[in-house]
Amino acid sequence: MILIIERSTEVLDRLIQIVSEIEHPKTIFKATGFEEALLLLEDIKPKIVLLDSCLPEHKSIDLLKKIKTGNTTAKVIVLSNNPDARYERHYLSMGADVFLDKYHDYEKLPELITNIYCDNELPVNDLG
Repeated sequence: MILIIERSTEVLDRLIQIVSEIEHPKTIFKATGFEEALLLLEDIKPKIVLLDSCLPEHKSIDLLKKIKTGNTTAKVIVLSNNPDARYERHYLSMGADVFLDKYHDYEKLPELITNIYCDNELPVNDLG
């Protein structure tokens, strides 16, 4: 199962398209906000979470903590508009597995998701 949490409907649609094209069997769930994501997390245990880093009121960090405490095996890929190294370090230190630039790293998603489904090693983020 893959949970995509993204506030922008345009970006959400693009992420769903990318994930849908990957060959591994998967069920895709989506949420556009904090409350909706919390409700889904009560019912599902996603293998992968694509998490928008810019949810209103800085709720992305709260969701990241909730995901990592409720489902310690879930891999969280944070997608950000702000690829600053300090921002990246912060998310990785809070438990994110991968941090990507939302607008320039889409091409990395299929390989990352395939690696997670095949239990391969994920790339180590350069913390600069």
